[in-house]
Amino acid sequence: MPFFKNLKLEDLVSLPCFVLHSILLLVLIAWLDHAAFFHQFAADWLELQLAAIGGLNASLVHVGGELPALLPVEGSDAPADSLAALAHDIVVGSDDVIVGEQYHYGERGERTRHYDPAAYELTPAALAQLDELVQLRRVVFAACGACIAFFVLGCLANVAPLPA
Repeated sequence: MPFFKNLKLEDLVSLPCFVLHSILLLVLIAWLDHAAFFHQFAADWLELQLAAIGGLNASLVHVGGELPALLPVEGSDAPADSLAALAHDIVVGSDDVIVGEQYHYGERGERTRHYDPAAYELTPAALAQLDELVQLRRVVFAACGACIAFFVLGCLANVAPLPA
């Protein structure tokens, strides 16, 4: 008995659509998982946002009319006054972002900071970007759950009962 004997024209059209739909959802789930839970994605996104509002000049409160010097703490390999290192430190210092990672991966090792947090203060614009990051990660987390649900339900919907 040939395997494809009972295939109809609509089956030949719908099968590639179902396969492409499943592949697309799996790729979307993988990206959403990365965006919702990985520290490096959050730090990179925050760095881009801080650069868009004006970089270090708009992210740090000026002390006496001058931008505070960001000097790396001992053991840090970050260059002085690096926006990427500052974004990393902001993400590390945020309780909301850390809680999301602990929920997904369990307790993790202590993340190290590049700069002394007492040496600088963030501007309201930089704090607004951090709040936006936290909200974005919550939305992406919910979208990841919805995509997983759609994928599982789509797999179940495509399972046809076998004739008796």
